[in-house]
Amino acid sequence: MRFPRTQGEHRCEAVLINTAGGLTDGDQISVSVDWLPGTHAIVTSQAAERIYKSRQREAVLKTDLKVSAGAQACWIPQETILFDAARYRRETNIQLQKDAEFFGIESLILGRAAMGEKVINGSILEHWNIHLDGKLIFTDRFQVNDQLHGDIQAHLNRAAIGRGASAMATLVYAKHDCGERLSEFRSIIDTSTLTGGASCLGPLVLMRLLASSSREIRDVLIRLYKAVHRDTIDIPRVWNC
Repeated sequence: MRFPRTQGEHRCEAVLINTAGGLTDGDQISVSVDWLPGTHAIVTSQAAERIYKSRQREAVLKTDLKVSAGAQACWIPQETILFDAARYRRETNIQLQKDAEFFGIESLILGRAAMGEKVINGSILEHWNIHLDGKLIFTDRFQVNDQLHGDIQAHLNRAAIGRGASAMATLVYAKHDCGERLSEFRSIIDTSTLTGGASCLGPLVLMRLLASSSREIRDVLIRLYKAVHRDTIDIPRVWNC
């Protein structure tokens, strides 16, 4: 982890670095981050994570985040790129306390569009759990694999599933007054070129984005990030490298 200078802004920025350069075939990474009471910190990653072809076993990325009362937490790792025949499981568990603020992103890219890559074989399993003061307020599970669905990209091409998307993202914004931002979030999504939506689920706003490229996803993610931070805190510089 590295802590770059933030040009006088009153916050901490932490950059996670996977020195292995990618995951495959049984590799596992666990990340645990705690925001103590009243702290304000952004955690991101140095580059897109890569999940390579697996012979059999899943690559696993497990994330545990705890945000204490009065803390402002921003979890914005860069995209995860899956290559054909990759097998991947991502588990994201978030513990929030009352009066905490949380903005989190997880995004997934199937192959590199510029290289003409497609993900035909493999498996994806994503699981979110979010608790507020110990009570489960959100859980979500997304799964697609070649044994159940055949050609993965063909499955995602179906209108009611992915409408041809090869890039997708889930965003969560949790705050006591998060619903006040809902119309702004929806306006940003509706005026973009991708498919997406936003819903207020009580103490959090859930956003889902589907696109044909990582560039489309990233552009909208940055706009949503700036809507939350009101242009007072720039997106981390590593996002522009």
